[in-house]
Amino acid sequence: MQKNILPRFDSFVFLLFSFVFLLACSEEGTGPNPKPEGYQEDIPWPSLADSPWPMEHGNPQSTGRAKVSGPVLGDTIWTKSFEGPITLQAFTSPVIGEDGTIYIGSSFEPAGKGQVSYLYAINQDGETLWRFAFDHEKIAATPIVGNDGTIYAASYDHYLYAINPNGTLKWKFDSGEIINYMALNIDKEGTLYFVNLSGTLFAINNDGSEKWKLYIDNGFLASPINGLSISPDGNNLYVPGIARTLYAISISGNVVWSYDNGHKISSMPLVESNGNIFITSGATNYSETKLICLNSSGIVLWEKTGYGTSVLPTIDEFGNSYFTITGIIDSTGIVSFDYLGNKRWRQYELNNLVPLILDMENRIYSNIKGEIVVLERERGQIIQKFSIGYFSVVTPVIIENAIIYPSAYPKKN
Repeated sequence: MQKNILPRFDSFVFLLFSFVFLLACSEEGTGPNPKPEGYQEDIPWPSLADSPWPMEHGNPQSTGRAKVSGPVLGDTIWTKSFEGPITLQAFTSPVIGEDGTIYIGSSFEPAGKGQVSYLYAINQDGETLWRFAFDHEKIAATPIVGNDGTIYAASYDHYLYAINPNGTLKWKFDSGEIINYMALNIDKEGTLYFVNLSGTLFAINNDGSEKWKLYIDNGFLASPINGLSISPDGNNLYVPGIARTLYAISISGNVVWSYDNGHKISSMPLVESNGNIFITSGATNYSETKLICLNSSGIVLWEKTGYGTSVLPTIDEFGNSYFTITGIIDSTGIVSFDYLGNKRWRQYELNNLVPLILDMENRIYSNIKGEIVVLERERGQIIQKFSIGYFSVVTPVIIENAIIYPSAYPKKN
């Protein structure tokens, strides 16, 4: 095992917040009638576990929108400690199984004279049910929970793993290179997709056999902040590229179209339920960065220049999009646009590049300087702060009336 020289830190914090009082939840499946332009429907995905949050950023479209209400006023229910160094790469984002089990990857834990990474299964009382050891000190991609309870995860040892609900190995597949944090996705039939560090896009059957792989131009983009998303009909993958900004690849492995603006994507594509795609493209010069909305044919519907980079935006049920930004227009913070690309508001106080998520009441959750911050959607006003003393860049998870917040980094002053 490789030696890690980062400083030791033996108390990673894993937090769960609950309601002090409960808000009434709207009945699932209801909404405005008639529905306005841009209204967002939940997309059934039969290959995933029927849980509040079975994969990175919630779903294969990376909308970050939960199907349940999150906390507004909260108490800490429990914390859970792990062993390892202070590093932003200590944890994957957590995901939730159909029975409520929490799955999370932890890296750089001591093991004899070396270090190891684990996938943990934790119940909702904070107790470890089991842990699965990988053959490398660092776990890579955030897990996915399938409809049969299988947990799919990846390690820096180049393997994609399928792990049974009891913590035993089902199969593993050698991709030949590292699989990064946001890399994994799954189509409606259960085929798994990822890009490894060589820039190769893989399609893997749910029995662990290779379905196809694709390398074009200079390869696909593989980095800790990039991943691929899937169209609402399940037919196309949207994959960041190196030679071109974004590719649409059919689930049979054919290039459908590509889009290029001369820059690479700085976040995972977000796909709304009508099929439009939101991307953020980075640039050395912030004045050239863009927030872009493409239609399902790769045609630009609107774009905004100079807002800087963004990490995992989100979209509410009315089609309003939300981006964390750092750039030259309005400096840093969170900015919201309506479905047609008109700027709605700008929130200046929250200036960390962190993933954004929403609950079913369209409340926006972010974090800054050791606080979970809740915003209302109409004007971006802060309605609540939860002080936890720790900062994180991984995606938190909303379950019924609660939020799970993993952190391995001390509060910023």
